[in-house]
Amino acid sequence: GLPACRAFRAASAAATRAAVGELVASGIDEDEARASVRWLADAALKSSAGPEEAEARLREMVARRVKREPVQYIIGSWPFYPLQQEVLLRDR
Repeated sequence: GLPACRAFRAASAAATRAAVGELVASGIDEDEARASVRWLADAALKSSAGPEEAEARLREMVARRVKREPVQYIIGSWPFYPLQQEVLLRDR
């Protein structure tokens, strides 16, 4: 819920700053890096049992983003106005 989200964000401020720094160091624009980390941190929290697991999940997601994998593929969905759309991945 919302209190858990706030607690995660407060407790992981250093982790999110580090994640932004890692993305910027990989050549991603700072504004894009910040936006990516916001989306990734939210998805990590929603898919984890607690703050420690969420931080580990965020690190995994950031590692994928460093390789230029689109955020939509990493989190598996993307909002489109009021609709939540699933991203379908196909093997090539």
